[in-house]
Amino acid sequence: LPSSILCLTFTDSAAVNMQKRLEGLIGPEAYKVAIHTFHSFGREIMSQYPEYFYRGASYAPADEITQIRILQEIFENLPHQNSLNSFHPEQGFTYLKDAKARIGELKKGGLTPEEFRKILDSNKSFLEKAAPLIANIFEARVDQSIIAKIDGLIMELQQIEVAELPVELPAKSLKNKIVMALELALQEAKNGEKVSTKSITKWKDEFTKKDLQKRTVLKDFERLQKSYDLAEVYDQYLKKLHQLGLYDYDDMLLEAVKALQSQADLRFSIQEKYFYILVDEFQDTNGVQTRMLDLLVNADVNEGRPNIMAVGDDDQAIYKFQGAN
Repeated sequence: LPSSILCLTFTDSAAVNMQKRLEGLIGPEAYKVAIHTFHSFGREIMSQYPEYFYRGASYAPADEITQIRILQEIFENLPHQNSLNSFHPEQGFTYLKDAKARIGELKKGGLTPEEFRKILDSNKSFLEKAAPLIANIFEARVDQSIIAKIDGLIMELQQIEVAELPVELPAKSLKNKIVMALELALQEAKNGEKVSTKSITKWKDEFTKKDLQKRTVLKDFERLQKSYDLAEVYDQYLKKLHQLGLYDYDDMLLEAVKALQSQADLRFSIQEKYFYILVDEFQDTNGVQTRMLDLLVNADVNEGRPNIMAVGDDDQAIYKFQGAN
C-alpha cells in the first residue's frame, strides 16, 4: 500500500519534487505516500500523537531572538565559579554564542543533557586513570628512548575499565580516540627507514600540556569541566523552553526520538504504519536522524531485515557543518 511507504529527504523542495515525480509514475496514489524532510516528519509525529509530547499541551516554535534571550537569562544566573561565566563589558557573555552552537550540535547528535553527562562521566573516569600513566612517560623530553615504553603504555591504557555507554548513544569513546591516535603515532614512528619521533611529539602536543606547576596533564581535563558546565546550561535551556511552552527547530527531531525510544506503544504504532522506508541524500544524515531511523526499522516483525533503502554519495556530503556523518 502507498500509505505503508515513508520517504525521507533533506529539503522541502526535494520532498515536493519527489511527490511530483512519483505522481508521474503512479498517478494520484502518489499523494498517499508519506514524503517528508526529517524535521517535518518529527513535526508530523508530534502533531499526530500530541499525548506523547509535553503532556498534550500546545507548544510554539522559539525564534532565534527568544533563544538568545533565554540563554542570556541563564548566563546571568550562573554561579561565579562556572567556567562559562566570562563577561565582557561591551561584548556581553563571552561563551553565550558558543554555548548556543554547541547545544545545537548536541541536539543534532541526538543527545539529551542526561546522555551528554553519561558520556562525560565515562570520559572523566578514563582520564583520571590514564593521566598518571601518560604523565609518567611524557614528563621527559620525547626522544628515541621513549618509543620502547609506548607499547607498554598502550597496553595499560587499553586495560583501563570505564563504564560502557549505551549502544544507541551516537558518541565515540575518548579512550578509543586517545589510544588509537597513540597507536597510529607509534606505527608512523617505526615505519620509516629509521625511527623518527616526529609523530610522537605531535601526539604529545595534541593531547598534553604543562600546567602551572610544570606537570604534564591531559588537555581533555580542561575541556571536561567546560563540558559539564555546558550540560548544566543545556539542561536549564530545555527547562526554560518547556516552561514557556516553546521548542526550537532541533527539538522537533530530538523530542520525537526521545518519545519513540521511551514510549513503546508510540514506536509500535509508527513501525506498523510504515513498512517500507526510503532515505534520500543519506550522506547528510546526522546523529539524531540516524537514531530516528534505527528506532523506525528496529521492529520485531522485521526480524533484523527491515525494508529500507538508502541513497547516498560520499562525494556530495555538504552538511558536515551541521553534524552530518
